[in-house]
Amino acid sequence: MPSRKRSKGKARKAKAKAKDTQSEPDAHENEDEPKELTVLRSWFTRRLQDVALCSHGCAPLPAGHVGNKLLDAIVNRSYKACMGDLSKEKRTGQTLTRAFDEFESKHPEIWSDCSMRALIKKSLMGRSFDIVLQYEDEGRLMAAGMLASAAILLELDPNSCELTEEVTVKKQLRIADVLEGDKKSLINFFSKRIACPCIDKMRKDPKCQSKTGLCKGCYERFDRNQLFVCSRCKTKQYCSNSCQKKHWPEHKKECKKVT
Repeated sequence: MPSRKRSKGKARKAKAKAKDTQSEPDAHENEDEPKELTVLRSWFTRRLQDVALCSHGCAPLPAGHVGNKLLDAIVNRSYKACMGDLSKEKRTGQTLTRAFDEFESKHPEIWSDCSMRALIKKSLMGRSFDIVLQYEDEGRLMAAGMLASAAILLELDPNSCELTEEVTVKKQLRIADVLEGDKKSLINFFSKRIACPCIDKMRKDPKCQSKTGLCKGCYERFDRNQLFVCSRCKTKQYCSNSCQKKHWPEHKKECKKVT
């Protein structure tokens, strides 16, 4: 009869080997793709073996599924923004909006198919949660925020197949926190949408308890109690008056008084 200890040892070695194999960026069809784009793609698409053992109820889309085209659009738009001269703010919200516009123009049938949208949303949430489970660095958490925000944009109105149009100021701030990769906001987002012990375990982690936000002037992360919001629109956050003034030329284009 085989030794239980020896069997466990073989299982650990197999798992470690699989993890090492999958820890490298995913291969891409285009071998001439720039290294920076390959790395960025791996941030959005890679699932490591130790987290892939649990799908969190959000299985990845099969190869060739049209939903993967949305991931491609997000990755490509993010790469263009990072390599170009766009402001950091445009690398998040506007980048995601442009990726959705590009995807919708090529695949308009998705928006009338409730089950298809729900499937893509689940896949994006699973990928986003895997990133949060594995990494702490700002770049990857921003990638997780982009995927989670894409899932929000795909959410269905409970009474119809239409996307919910009304977005309150409070909800705008919550979406901004998720989009910008605040770990606590991301975990709260997952806890309301995914039933998985992995989330309950992460919520108890002391490192995930503090709520943070990004200053739109210097784009540095601060504890929420160190930030204040624009008194007019109530949606943009700043660490100081100087940062608010610095950001005003860009912000004034969209700043609207809350009625």
